Order: sequence, then C-alpha cells, then structure tokens
Amino acid sequence: GGMGLGHVELAMVQAEAAKSYYGPWVFNCQAPDEGNMHTLLHWGTDAQKEKYLPRMATGELLGAFGLTEPNAGSDPAAMEATAVLKGDKYILNGCKRFITNGGVAGLFIVFAKTDPAAGTKGMTCFILERGFKGFTLGKHENLLGLRGTANCELMFDDCEVPAENVLGKVGEGFKVALGTL
Repeated sequence: GGMGLGHVELAMVQAEAAKSYYGPWVFNCQAPDEGNMHTLLHWGTDAQKEKYLPRMATGELLGAFGLTEPNAGSDPAAMEATAVLKGDKYILNGCKRFITNGGVAGLFIVFAKTDPAAGTKGMTCFILERGFKGFTLGKHENLLGLRGTANCELMFDDCEVPAENVLGKVGEGFKVALGTL
C-alpha cells in the first residue's frame, strides 16, 4: 500500500539520498522502472504479460534494459547489434554495455536492428531470458558510486530468441525504447 506519497515527495527523498550515496537512488528509482514491468505492460502481448509480470511483481524475476552499446553509447541510430529472423527464431549478435541490473537480472529487454538500412525504423525490441543459447554476461562494470547496481555487459553470439519474444512490433523498437525511457 505504500505511504501515500506522490512523485514530488519521491523526488525529494531521492534527491536527499543521492547527496550522500548515488547507488541507492539508482536502485530505488531507476532500476525498478528499468525492471521492464512498464515496458511489458504497454507493449507486451497477453501471453508475454502472463508469463513474466507475476514473477516480476513478486521479485522472483528481476529485469534489465539493454540499449547502451560500446560504440554507440545510448544513441539508438548508431546501434550495431543485429537480429536476423531464421525460421521461428531471431539470431541476435552484438553487445550491450553499462546495463543496470545486468549481473542479477533474469529477464532482459534488448534492442537490435532487424533492418540496419532503415536506421531507427529498423530497430526491434526483444525479451531475452538468462540462459538463452548464445547469451552470456560480459565484463562487470566497477563504477564509482554504483557498485550496488550490478552493471555489466550483455554479449550475444548467435543468440537464439524465439520469434514470440518480439516486444511490440518488428521495426518499432525505437518507439518502445523512447516510451520506456
């Protein structure tokens, strides 16, 4: 039920907490939103919502949001990760960097270009689970003041993602990313 506080009060509490240590602010503000519940609620199919949201609501399943890349930063137009449809799955290749919760998450919202020639209109959003073939965690980022957020790289080497794990529509990943951010 919470304390009945609104967004202004939340911002005041977070601002005060961030003065002494930034890590808890990220964990208490940024990380839950990046836990992907918002993204799944707005763009997920009924089947995706039924599969993931109950486990996320109980804390059994933590999420991470994979947009940032080593050579592109947070610029989606410069994204290098690609996904190619082969049969009933997408083959994802690339890397994401500085991913909050990446080291502890079980569910990942990840963006890749399904049509690189189309720029941001060729971007698609995918739901990945820890343990998908070809998906590994890379370097853990030891960031000053953010050691409690489990930032790490996400590595995709011919990662197999079921086609039903497209979140939103193919080619609308940029819209999903902006809507989430």
